[in-house]
Amino acid sequence: MRVLMLLPNVRKTEIYYFWDLLEDRDDNKFVDTAVSCGACCIVTEDRGYGRLASVDFPRLPVYGIDTFRSIMKESE
Repeated sequence: MRVLMLLPNVRKTEIYYFWDLLEDRDDNKFVDTAVSCGACCIVTEDRGYGRLASVDFPRLPVYGIDTFRSIMKESE
């Protein structure tokens, strides 16, 4: 953990709420973490995250790796 905290793009955050938005309860921790740290999106190939598209709040886009790569290339 100490080594990770030295990286400039790593931030420790406490999760104060549990949205419980996904059917797979084990994946909910990733959504909760993304929301609590203000992530712009989640990148995954797991189709279970598709449910987030129908949730108005918190708004958290989900991209597959190929789509995310395309977005990143466009922003360069």
